[in-house]
Amino acid sequence: MNLFENLSSEEKKLLSAYDEMAKSANFNRSDEEIFFDKISLLGGARLLVNTTRKGRIIDDEYIKTKIMQLKKNPPDYSSMEDFGALNSAIKCLYEAKKYANYDRTAYGMYTENGRNGQFTAKGAGFANCLQQNSNSINIINEPTSGWIYRTPINFIKGKIDHRYAINAIPDKEFIQKLDEFATKHGMHYKTCRPANWYDRNDSIVIYCPRTQTPEEIEELKKIAAPYIRRDKPSRINDLDGKLVADGIVTAKEVDLQQCDQLYQQLNKINAKLAQHFKQTVDKNISKNPQNPISLGQFQNYTNLLDTFQEFQKQNHQNNQNNQRLRGQDLVFSALDDMFAKSQNTPKTLSSGPSARQKSQEHMLSSQKKNFVTGNQQGRNSQSHAIPSLKKISKTNRALNLIKQTIDFPVQLFKKAVKNIYYKMTSSLKPQASLQQPQRQNWRLNPQRRAMVISRYNRLKQHIKAAKKQLTADTKDLIMALRNGNNLQQNPSISRAQSRGTKLSTTQIFSYLSDKQH
Repeated sequence: MNLFENLSSEEKKLLSAYDEMAKSANFNRSDEEIFFDKISLLGGARLLVNTTRKGRIIDDEYIKTKIMQLKKNPPDYSSMEDFGALNSAIKCLYEAKKYANYDRTAYGMYTENGRNGQFTAKGAGFANCLQQNSNSINIINEPTSGWIYRTPINFIKGKIDHRYAINAIPDKEFIQKLDEFATKHGMHYKTCRPANWYDRNDSIVIYCPRTQTPEEIEELKKIAAPYIRRDKPSRINDLDGKLVADGIVTAKEVDLQQCDQLYQQLNKINAKLAQHFKQTVDKNISKNPQNPISLGQFQNYTNLLDTFQEFQKQNHQNNQNNQRLRGQDLVFSALDDMFAKSQNTPKTLSSGPSARQKSQEHMLSSQKKNFVTGNQQGRNSQSHAIPSLKKISKTNRALNLIKQTIDFPVQLFKKAVKNIYYKMTSSLKPQASLQQPQRQNWRLNPQRRAMVISRYNRLKQHIKAAKKQLTADTKDLIMALRNGNNLQQNPSISRAQSRGTKLSTTQIFSYLSDKQH
């Protein structure tokens, strides 16, 4: 399960505030550090919500404080110590997963225990019931543990196959029935301490040394049904496992083989997560060699694995998009330079003719030539728009049209080659010694982004107009030379024009007046 999915509105607001802060120029964090920062924020916020009964905690003041703390003192996740930043982030997630923040007053659960001045589930009577041995049950009540273990007499603990987790209210009659159930089927179980009963959604956990049976499940469902807790906490944490009935789930216990497989998967994506997981397993393996880690802990690391994989995938996609956009930016910058050089003007973001304007100018120039060639009155016209046309001879007009028609696809081909070149080179990763200082991310500037998109659209329009113009110019050439010689019969003329060589008037008239071809 990806931990960044199904976030509450407050959690989304918290992580969005971090993303905004991470974009600032003076906050440099690696992808791994950003991931652990977000995990730390999410775990801390959920733990507060799940263990506090004073209303919402993730308010604007909380978000501002947490973000400022991260910015002022960015955590170092390299330490694997128990009180290190990485251990704290993972532990908060696990602790938040265990607690559910149920209503203290539901089912008359909480009364004051006069002996120690604390509130406990059902008062001192229920607390004594959980902590006293009986004729059939031994009690293991370690002060440092959050649990009270109830084991049938002569029970030999071994490898655990599966478990049941039950979300139940505290009731002495239910405990007596569970004692009988555990003794009958050779199981043992644990309960929350009375003072912690309101926190846990898995207030009772039963461990089974063998595979579950349908008869066993039906018997447990019948026993537990009257005591299932159905009030909803401020934040619902689902139990880990397959739902058997309302408030009851079952799941396979975690063995050494599963731990090894998860370690290998973690080690492939992040060495720190893998090392932390290994340390957690090693701490428990001496106490429980067969099942060295709880299902909740195992699920916590599995969720971290899924989340980190999705985080990497998203970052990879973002980097690909960034490279593509940077490549487009290089192409447009190159075209800006080319247009600026052709106009002998400095390159600016907003100055200089656009590709659309250049295409329109070319088409207007062609229309002027067509007018002079096809209209006798145009040659004698005194138009102020084209005052020098009356001085251009028929021969020069024909030669100019030939030269421009030949030169236009050449120039268009050069531009296309440059475009392809910049696209190819922009995707190459430069050597470290040749890397340029990182440019400001223009995509964050709405004005610059809109300008890039506009230029891209103008470029497409320019290419489309150029194709149409090339067809029109070719037709004009055919019309201008339809009574002349075939160019292929005298290729030296076209080659000479492409080199800019001037031909004599005698050669030109001789070429144009030959009617035999």
